[in-house]
Amino acid sequence: MLTVTFKQTDLMKTILIATDFSPASGNALLYGSKFAKALNAPVILFHAYQPHSPFPSADITISKYGVMTEMKQKLEDEAKRILKDQASGIELVCEVGDPKAAIISMAKEKKADLIIMGMKGAGKNLKKIFGSTASSLISGIELPVLIVPEGAA
Repeated sequence: MLTVTFKQTDLMKTILIATDFSPASGNALLYGSKFAKALNAPVILFHAYQPHSPFPSADITISKYGVMTEMKQKLEDEAKRILKDQASGIELVCEVGDPKAAIISMAKEKKADLIIMGMKGAGKNLKKIFGSTASSLISGIELPVLIVPEGAA
């Protein structure tokens, strides 16, 4: 009979959950928080966005501070939904930039052991199944990535 025991150091230390505030990423957040709780692993709830003018030809400026404040509030709202499930702590991080590059950079900076993100849509090609950020991420990173389908329980 083979018995395997794990030391705390053998388990994941940090889980980065990427969100775009969609229903699919909300489901991945719930799934990831329960996964992290089971492993007693801390969570980094991460969002990256690219600001843009809604009307490029118009002379309208959007406050970067206003957008960042709104994104941080959305992260706080998401974190409140899972606080009861997460014992090891949640770090909220919001950055401006390309989502794929920002997720990879943050995962490396924080020494994440796993990235969790949601999957939405249905279709025959990779981008339709996983979404453009998820499909580009899984082909460009050496860390494990767990993609959670929108309807997964």
